[in-house]
Amino acid sequence: MEGLLKEIKSDLQADVVAVAEWKKKEASIQWGYATGMNNKRYRHMHILYGLGIVGKVMQSGTPMYYLTKEETGKDPLVNAESLESLLLIPIPSGSSLSSVLLIGYRVRVDLPQEAAWKKWQERVTEALKGE
Repeated sequence: MEGLLKEIKSDLQADVVAVAEWKKKEASIQWGYATGMNNKRYRHMHILYGLGIVGKVMQSGTPMYYLTKEETGKDPLVNAESLESLLLIPIPSGSSLSSVLLIGYRVRVDLPQEAAWKKWQERVTEALKGE
């Protein structure tokens, strides 16, 4: 998975690429894979379903674009990693959503549109199925 995230990071010229997953045992969403993080705080974050930017994407199944950090409502990961612009993409798993792909930038950018990230959504979906 780490190699795939690095490919995404390079292709989309992102600073951070990460995958958050629903952990049934802990009943929370946690960051399972990441590249480009400045620190390891993300490993200790437990997010409730439907809350925060990741929980909302998982609940809605809709990609969300944040052009500025102010739009994220002081999200802990955004603050910990000094992200400015980010995109969150739901990753389907059968009939539910069990993961979210984050593509983040530490400066304001024009975020990649669906044509640019759709192939990566599909590849991450396949990679997670294999694990």
